[in-house]
This record gives sequence, structure tokens and C-alpha cells, in this order.
Amino acid sequence: MNVSVTKSLYKSLFLGIFLLSGCSWWQDKPYTQSHVILITVESLNFEMASCLDDTEDSDGFDDLCREALRFTHFYTTNPMSQSGLASLFTGRDADEHKIYTNGNQGIPSSLFTLAEKALAKGHRTAFFSGGPPILAKSGLQQGFEDFDDDFRRESRLYIPVREILDKTFNLLVDSPHDTVFVGSFIADLQYSFVGTFSDDGTEREKSVQAQKNEVGESLKWFFTQLKKKKLWDNSYVVVLGLNGDASNSRKNVLWHENLFRENTNVPLFIKMPKGTKLESLSFDSLVSMKDLGLLMQTMIDAKSSQDVVDYISQWKDHAQQFIETRSDWRTWWFDLPMNIAVRSYDYLIFPQKQMRIYHTLVDKGENSPLSPNQVGKENLRWLQFKNTTPERDDEIVHADLYTFLEFLHSERMARNTDVLRNLHPQGAPAVSKNVPLSTFSLKVAADKALSLKDFEYLEKFTELVPFSPPCDRLLYGKQKKRDHRNCKDTLFMDLLDWEKVFGKDEGVFLEKSFVRHFRTHMQSKQMAYLNLFLELNWDVNVTNIIGPSLSELYLNQPSKAPLRKKLEEYRVPLYATFPQ
Repeated sequence: MNVSVTKSLYKSLFLGIFLLSGCSWWQDKPYTQSHVILITVESLNFEMASCLDDTEDSDGFDDLCREALRFTHFYTTNPMSQSGLASLFTGRDADEHKIYTNGNQGIPSSLFTLAEKALAKGHRTAFFSGGPPILAKSGLQQGFEDFDDDFRRESRLYIPVREILDKTFNLLVDSPHDTVFVGSFIADLQYSFVGTFSDDGTEREKSVQAQKNEVGESLKWFFTQLKKKKLWDNSYVVVLGLNGDASNSRKNVLWHENLFRENTNVPLFIKMPKGTKLESLSFDSLVSMKDLGLLMQTMIDAKSSQDVVDYISQWKDHAQQFIETRSDWRTWWFDLPMNIAVRSYDYLIFPQKQMRIYHTLVDKGENSPLSPNQVGKENLRWLQFKNTTPERDDEIVHADLYTFLEFLHSERMARNTDVLRNLHPQGAPAVSKNVPLSTFSLKVAADKALSLKDFEYLEKFTELVPFSPPCDRLLYGKQKKRDHRNCKDTLFMDLLDWEKVFGKDEGVFLEKSFVRHFRTHMQSKQMAYLNLFLELNWDVNVTNIIGPSLSELYLNQPSKAPLRKKLEEYRVPLYATFPQ
């Protein structure tokens, strides 16, 4: 057969099949799934990204205000970040997902998480955490192929926002043929004492606002990179805060007990894929973290972005129209009853036996409680199942610690930059009369005194808070023959063993052994102070590590200068106290 005839026959056959198909192959092309990019920010409340600032400078939050759907009445279900994220990842309340605090818990394996749903749909999944309190041990890693929380590398306090967003961007670029569900946790706003620099090299002041500016600038960079790589148009970008910050807390209410607006009303932006039809860029209905979790499941399942818009529109007629918020922080640390609040459009209600009710439309600051008879019964119909919440118990486990936190909170409310100034003024040998005397406050003051070389105070401290007698005698040499066997302080015993062979060749092993042990001790102690600074936001013990250890007291004696010099060569810190 002639070659030209054969080609003609194939062309005719193909054309016939094409016509029989209805000429619609391009119309029936499967919907291309969009990337889902989730960015969560610790200590970012609504006022910090409310789209009300009229500034000439433009950052990533300004881009979201212009291009994303913003939710004005979005509330977390729990100011404890792990619990709030668990509600987002599962679309369930805390009583179902079982994560109530920032402690070491885990989502029940029977629950199907957002990441698992994405993985089942063939998406690549990853989560990048900037540090505590969102760590893999929390159980939130369920369904993520990669859960990166290695903030301890290079002895860092946290992974800065730019690095977290860079990891997120690289994953998207390295997955050209895959749909990606990627989450991130921005920890920067917790570190108000860490300096930052703008893109033009200008050093910012050390404050929460400066860290927020760093986050906004980094978001701008991230969004610009997405647009350059043509990833912006085909992505959902979800940005939200997880809670308020300590500097915006309420007088006489500790940060994590706070269920008022400044700690629970958080920003939520959702940038939709290009071509999505939206009636408005502002959505004013009441929405919770649990609701957002169900919405994000829809993002992964949807055949088009319009399905997501249709799901959101259902919230305008939400039958429930109230949100329950809880905090189990007091239960976690002090074995006290949890806090519960119920919020509707008009009211914030604390449904204890002595019910407190705030009219949030009139009293936007939620400062003046109403009496129950000022509220119509129809507005309280959904409170009946919660009106037996137990009252706060006066018996507090670790009462010294709670008292110290109240002092710390009052110092922060007074905007004192040095939170220990009233606890231990420089050179003063005793605790200020304005501070409640407790064992815990004495220990904090003693650490401050140690850093100031105030041995007069330290001598008084060891009289008020004595160590165990066997170790005490080893420290001060109160008897000629020192009995090492009865001292159970292993760190101190390692130090004495090293000192015996200090400067000798055979002492190198004991030297390095003690250095490792002491460095770990001081790093743990510094983390404990950071946790105190954040009013116990992390799962880090503070009760047994605050206060000078025997090793620290021993090393800081004037006669031990050679030992201190050797530790300085290893870059081991000799002091730990509050960040300034």
C-alpha cells in the first residue's frame, strides 16, 4: 500500500474517533488539584493583622488584606497551640481529639487527620515547625511524611520565619508534578528579646511588634517567590494566628487562662486559587478552629475551588452560632479546674456557678460584666449543659510557682523591661518587700544574684533554702573528711571528680564528661527560664531546675577561676536567668 494512502487512512480513522467523542476532550479534562499551604503563627492576635492599618509600607499581611478572604470573627477553640491545631487537623473538639494542652499527648489513631486525608489523595505532605510548643512528640505529626522540628541544631532557640518559609517554598518547587499539602508553624513572636533586621539591613527594636514586622516581611518575600514560580495562582494559602501574646494579656488574668477576645480572636486569611468568584473579601460570621479544619478537608476533596466557596457560604446560616473555648492550662500545671467560655455574636459568657456575662457589641473590651437578668433567656438556651462548671479551687499545687507567675504577669503589665528588677535590685541582698516571699521567688532571685556575683545574698539564700547536708558539706568543706558516698547530686560529683585530675593528661575524659553534663544542665535551665518568661507555654519543667545548683555555686567561687576559664573555652554558659 502506498505510504501516503496509509497516512491518509490513519488521519481519517483518528478524525472519526475524535468526532464520535463529541469533540469535548478539552472540556472533560480532570480538575487539577490545588496546593494547600498552611501557615500558623504563635502569639498573633486579630488586632495585629486586622487590615485596619493604613501604612505606606507593604508587607505580607497587607498582600493578604488585598487578595485573600479575611475572617473577622475567627476564634481558636483553645489558646494552647497544640490543642487548637489538633482541632484544625481533625475537625473535632478537644474531648474527641484528646489534646488539651501543650504537653506530651497524642491524637487517637482512630481519628483521620487532615494530613492523612491529603496523603490518601496522593498529595505530598510535610510540616515545618519553628520550635516549641509545636513538636513531633505532640502527636500532631500523624499523616505527615516529614515533620521537621529540629530547632536544637546549632543550639538555636528557634528556627526563624524566613528559614521556615524557605523550606516550604523549596518543597513546592521540588514537587513540580505533585500536589502538596504543607503546613508550617512560626514561633518568632515568642522571642521579643531577640533582635531582627529588615531586608534593607536596619536593626529593629526588640519587641513583639518588631517580630511581627519580621514575619510580615518574610511573608511578602514568600508570596513574591510563589508568584515568580507561578505557584501562587494554583494554591490555597491559609494564614492564621493561634493565640494572643503575653504583652497583650489582661490584668490579674494569667496569659494562658485568658479566654477573652484579645487572646482568642485571631486572624484568618484564605487566599483562593485564581478564578474563584467571591462576593466579598470579608467574612463576618462566627467561625472556630474546628470549622476551619472541616473547611480544609473540603479543600482537599473539592472538585473545584467554587465548592470551597459554597461550603463557606453555609456558615452564614450556621445553626449553632456559638463557639465554646476552653483552656486546660491550670489543670496541666496546677491541678485546677479548666476554664470554659462560650461566645455568641452578642455575648461572651463564663458559665460557672457565679456566671459572668459580657455584651461584646457594646463592651468591645469585655471589661464590664452584666448580671444574668440583663440577658434574655433565648440567648442562654445553649448554656444549660455547661452551667455546672466547678469554681476555681483555692488549693493550688505548686502554689509558690503560681504566686511567682502572678508577680511576673504584673511586671509585664507594668511594662518593666527587667522583670527581676523588683525581685532582686542590683546589689541588694534581699527580696523586695513588694514581692510575695516564696521558695520559688527566692530561687529565681538567687540565680540573678549569682550572675551579679552577689555572694552576700547567696549566703542568705543557702540558709533559707538549704541543700541536702552531705552535698552541702562537700560544697563548703564543713568537715575535714568529706563523705562523697551520700551526696546524690551526680552533676556535682562529676565536677569534683574532674577537679581532682584538673590539668592532668588522664583528666581529659572526666573533663569532657563534665562539660557535656554541665552544658546539658545549663541548656535545660535556660529553656526553663524561657518557659517562665512565656508563663509556662511549653512542656518544659521549671520546678526542680530553677535556682543555683551546687555545681554553679562551686564554680563561681573566686578560687575556682581556672575551672571557669576552661568552661569558657568550651563556650559553656555559667549563668541562666530571664531573657532581657
